[in-house]
Formats: sequence, C-alpha cells, structure tokens
Amino acid sequence: MLKELHKNEGVVFAAKSLGAYLLWIITRKAFMKISFLQPIWVKINDGLASIYVKLSAQVLEAMGYSLKLNSRNLFLSGTEGLYVGDHCLGLSATFIFAAIILMLKAKWTHKILYALAGIILIFAMNWFRVVGLALMLVHGSKAFFHFNHSYTYLVMVYGLIFAMIVFFEKRFSK
Repeated sequence: MLKELHKNEGVVFAAKSLGAYLLWIITRKAFMKISFLQPIWVKINDGLASIYVKLSAQVLEAMGYSLKLNSRNLFLSGTEGLYVGDHCLGLSATFIFAAIILMLKAKWTHKILYALAGIILIFAMNWFRVVGLALMLVHGSKAFFHFNHSYTYLVMVYGLIFAMIVFFEKRFSK
C-alpha cells in the first residue's frame, strides 16, 4: 500500500507540500517563541514592510499622488492610510514556494535559481498588491478595498505560485 502511494506523483507532491507548510509553521513558531530569535523576526518583518512601503510610495508619487509614509504606513491624501502588516509581506507564501521547489526532483542549480526567481516574482506581486490597494483607497469604496485585500490578490499570488510550481515540474523535474 505504501509503495503504491509513494509511486503516485500526486500523493508525493501533496506530501511534499504539506511538509513545506509544516516546516514553515515550525520555523515561524521558533522565531516567534524563542527569545533570542524574536528580535530577528521583528527586524525581518519590519525591514520587509519598510521596503514595500518605500517602493510603493515611489510608484505612487511618480503617478502624481500626494502622500506621507513611515516604515509601515502609506498615507495618501484623502484616505485613512494603508498599513502593511506582517501577514501582508508574503513570507509564508515565499517560504513554502521555495521549500516546495527545493524538495522537487531536479538539478540543484535549477532548483536554486528557480526558487530565487520565484521569490522575486512573489515580492513583485506583493509590491503590486500594496500599490493596487493604495489606489483602491483613493478611487474605490471600502467594500471594494476589503474584497480585493481579502480575496483578489490572494488568488493572484497563490495562482502565480501554483503556476510557477507546475511550470517547474514540467520544465525541470526529472
């Protein structure tokens, strides 16, 4: 029975995906619960949020929008502002994506380069997300903003991740 499951590529992929998710949970819990790792976790999240805010502000200012910012917030004129929380950074999606790619069968050089390219694409998609949500604050309703924040961009990011994994499997997997 186990040999048959091991031969089923779908079951193996699902097990690897679950393993990547569990590895993320363990890693995140360790950074959040172990006292000497906590400051590192905070710096990673704060640093990444600051990068998203600064890059998004540059795009919005280039588009002609007036705004103020700090390390976690974009305050566009006429809005309550946009807060970039830890859950908006894409760390879990990025980690799980990279872990899945690294677990798949392929040459290590392909896995590492593809994982890095995927991380850059996920980062870019989240950057697009922040810019898009900021524009929705200015031009849309709160309901439109909340719908897109909660659903549209998540489908886009996870759809991108799924497509990247499928492409890798078809192109590079042994």
